[in-house]
Amino acid sequence: MTLVTTPQVNKGPFLGVGRAAWTLSVLVLWLCQGILTRAALERFHYEDLAESIRNPYWLSHHILYDGTSSNVGWYGTLLALYETFGFSLSTAKVFRWALQLPSLLCLAALLRRHLPENRGLVLLWLVGLSPTLQFFTSMQTSFGIDLQLVPILLWLLVQPHVFDVGPRGGLWNVVVGVLVMWGSFSYPVMLLYGPPLAALYLFLWHRSGTSPRALVQGVVGVVGGMAVVLGGALAWLRYPMNLLRDPHSGEWSLFVGGGGAMHLHPRVLHWGMVKSFTDLFVRPLSYAFDLPHVEFGTPLGWIGVGVITVVTLQQYRQRWSRRDVTFWVLSVALLAFFVGLIMPHTSQNTPGLRRATPMLVGAWAAAGVLLALPPTERAARAMWRACQLLVLHHVVVFPLNVVDLAQLPRSNDHFLGLAGTPSESLSVVMERVARGEPLRCEKLGGECRYSEIYGALSGYRRWNDLPLLKVTAWDPDRQELLELTPSVWESYRLAH
Repeated sequence: MTLVTTPQVNKGPFLGVGRAAWTLSVLVLWLCQGILTRAALERFHYEDLAESIRNPYWLSHHILYDGTSSNVGWYGTLLALYETFGFSLSTAKVFRWALQLPSLLCLAALLRRHLPENRGLVLLWLVGLSPTLQFFTSMQTSFGIDLQLVPILLWLLVQPHVFDVGPRGGLWNVVVGVLVMWGSFSYPVMLLYGPPLAALYLFLWHRSGTSPRALVQGVVGVVGGMAVVLGGALAWLRYPMNLLRDPHSGEWSLFVGGGGAMHLHPRVLHWGMVKSFTDLFVRPLSYAFDLPHVEFGTPLGWIGVGVITVVTLQQYRQRWSRRDVTFWVLSVALLAFFVGLIMPHTSQNTPGLRRATPMLVGAWAAAGVLLALPPTERAARAMWRACQLLVLHHVVVFPLNVVDLAQLPRSNDHFLGLAGTPSESLSVVMERVARGEPLRCEKLGGECRYSEIYGALSGYRRWNDLPLLKVTAWDPDRQELLELTPSVWESYRLAH
């Protein structure tokens, strides 16, 4: 099943002419991600510790830390990894790097099938060397995990048996539903792909020529897969309704995270867009986004994006009256872009690029659609040159990001900054706790937080099959020692 009509359609993901080039490209891009991840391996900020260690430890007790800590798909995956392979501070970073390989393989298979050889390779390098993708993938959080999951989802959707009537097609759609819901439970930005993915699903069904029964079976399978993940999450939790509504604040918590309520005020939208576009074109500005050299932060990037924008708008206008296949697929890509442009910026609570990544996916998809045009068309040639400029920009900034990222502060957590590296600091704190010393942070300055270091200490012992330690801490407000357990935060004895 092809998305667009192309002058050259390759059979199979890595067969025929160019097999070595595609395979080598995937491996090199994966290695580049590994190099950047290695540079950030000992970098742990609050979000990294909270999302990859503290919250999975709370989930191991069948409870949630609080209403904003509801990304149970991510926590559950890490909990399974810790229980199976043991715990280290950087396990989540290694998992994100490992996930990048199947993502790149699926992206390469898609591009090799639907685009001419040389243009597909350019787009593969454009996506695989994306500074934004590489930065988010190097983190311990689930930020930007949608950028890794979307290629896998698209590869699943374009398989010919997705609309088969019978067990095979039904099971395939269940897998799609499970992946969609796991992604949404890992980071709610994944929900923003709902409208474009639904539109693409209907388009692919129409192109397949199968009966309405196949569509109904497919939709039922997807919904069933989503229900399996939701049911599993609710069954695991001791208080399942806490996943839907924060008992402390009384606010809706499912798929909200730290975003808060939506606000359609123009000033809220404007400020959110300013932050995201600054993250893309100038410098890192938004919360938890410390990428030294941003996605399009040089004249090469500005020129490349400018050409892509002009060509895309011209082609969309020209094809408006034709309503051909290219028009409809381009419409899906632009839908993803505009959903990512508007919806994440309705939140006034720490907006930024980490919530607006569908814009990037929509832009990459639009470039791919126009790269699939016949080479005689000026739009295809212009798009190819623009993508080459952007790849050149990414190649230039990649080594700069590797060097500069390694030099950024390693941790803003009090306790993980006590020694040379966060891992060494954790060992120092564990030795002190083993001697019976209480945790103290009133002399370290800043907010006194114990939840992250407690989760790291107790998780390390539990998941590495070591005897648990009694962890006590000095409460500066009540001026007394307090034994730390998850129930201390359940009762809000200590601030969240």
